[in-house]
Amino acid sequence: MEVAIRIGFALLLLVSHAPFAAMFLRSIRCRRIPEVLSFAAIGILFYYDLGFVLESFGWTFDSPFFASMASHTLENFVVTGLVILAAPYLLAIGYHAIAGRSEPIPALPNLEFAARLKPLFFALFLPISLALGLVGYFAIHGAASAAEVKRMWLGILGGGYIVFLVPMFVLAFYLRMRDCRSRVGSLVLFLLLALSVAATLFLGQRTMTLLPFLMLVLFRPRLSAMRLSISIVALLAFASVALDFYKGHAVKQDLDMEERMEMVIGSDLVRANVLARAIEESEIIGAKLLPVAGQGYLYTALFYVPRSWVPQKGYSTAAYFTAFANGEDAEYIAWGLGLGFLEEILLNFGFLAIIPGVIFYGMGLGLLQRLCRTFNSTVVGISLGAIWMSGYVLPSVVLYFGSMTTFAILLESCFTRRPSIDSASHSPDFKPQAETSYAALPLAVAVPRSHGG
Repeated sequence: MEVAIRIGFALLLLVSHAPFAAMFLRSIRCRRIPEVLSFAAIGILFYYDLGFVLESFGWTFDSPFFASMASHTLENFVVTGLVILAAPYLLAIGYHAIAGRSEPIPALPNLEFAARLKPLFFALFLPISLALGLVGYFAIHGAASAAEVKRMWLGILGGGYIVFLVPMFVLAFYLRMRDCRSRVGSLVLFLLLALSVAATLFLGQRTMTLLPFLMLVLFRPRLSAMRLSISIVALLAFASVALDFYKGHAVKQDLDMEERMEMVIGSDLVRANVLARAIEESEIIGAKLLPVAGQGYLYTALFYVPRSWVPQKGYSTAAYFTAFANGEDAEYIAWGLGLGFLEEILLNFGFLAIIPGVIFYGMGLGLLQRLCRTFNSTVVGISLGAIWMSGYVLPSVVLYFGSMTTFAILLESCFTRRPSIDSASHSPDFKPQAETSYAALPLAVAVPRSHGG
C-alpha cells in the first residue's frame, strides 16, 4: 500500500509540473526564448522531480551522505514531495508580481555591433580568449586527468581562476549578436566554444566544459524538443564517459556505461534526497546547522569582500552543510555537497520560511526577466542561472552566471547600437504571431556576485 502511495504521489508531481514543461516547449515551438520562470521550472524538473520520481519507482542512488527516498518515512517523503510540488507555483506568484506583462524575446539574435566598434571588439576579445585557451591547454598538457592538476592550479590562482571563464562570457554575449549568423560569424562562434572548453579544462569541473555546448543548443535558433532531448542525452553520455578524466582515481576504473550514467545522475542531478535530509536537519524557524539564521546569504552578499575585512561573513550554506554531513569544521572544508535554492532557504531560515522564501526567489526572477528586456544579451546567463539555482547554492550561481550577466551588460553597453528595424519581422525562422520589437539600449550599469560548486 505504501509503495502505491509513493508511486501515486510521484505521478501527481509529474502531472502538476507538466504545464511548466508545456510552457517551455511552446516558447521553443514559437521560435522565442522561454521566460526566466520557465527555465527555473525546468531546473526544478531536472534536479528535484527526476530523482524523486526515479526513487519512487525503486531506482536508488548510492550516496555516503544521503539516504534514498525509499528509506525515508512516508511522512518525510510526502513533506519533501509537497515542497517540490509547490516550488514552481510559488516562484510563479513572486515572478508575475514583479515581471508584469512580458513581451516574448525572439530566439533569433537581434543585437548589432556599432560599426566602428566591431573591429575593436574582435581585436580585444579574440586574442584574450585565444591566450586564455592556450594557457588552459598548457596547464593541463601531459596530465592524465584534470584531477591531477586542479588542486595545484586552484591553489595558485585562488579566486582569480574566474578570469579563465572570459572566453565563455564572450561566447554568451556573441550568441545574441546578428553577426554570429553569418558564415564568418559561425566560425568565430565555434572558435569561442573551443577556447571556452580549452581555457577551463584544468579547473576540473564538467559543468564548465559542458556549458558552452549547452549554450549553443539552447540559444541558437531552430531549437526543437527533439534536438533538445538528443543534446541532453549526448551531454549526459559525455559526462559519464569523461568521469575518469575529471575525477581521476576517485572513480572506479571498471565501471560500465550504465553505472557511470547512474553515478552522474545521482551525484550531479538528483537533489530530492538532499532536500529530504535538509528538511530533517531544519528548525521550524531559524537555523540549526548555521551559526545564525541567514548566514549563508550574508556570505553571498559579502562574497567579494576579503575575509580579513569582514571576518564575520562566515561561509556558504553548502560549506556548513558539508561540514555537518562529513563531521568536519566549515573553516577547513575545501569542497561542497550540491545544494539547491530550496535546501538553502530551509537551512538558513527554517521550514516555515519555505513559502515566503520561494516567492521571494520568484520576485528576483521577475526582476531578471525585466533586465532581459533591457539588455538582450543577458538572457543567456540569466536563463542558465535560473536552471542552475535548483542544483547549486546562490554563491555559485552568482559567481558563474552573475559574472556572465554583468559581462554581457558591459559588452552590450559598449559595443552595440540600437537596431533601427525589428529583427523578428525580417526573419523566416520567427513566426508572425510571436513578433516583437526589441531594442538594445545604450549605456547602463550592472549588478552581481558569488562561489563555485
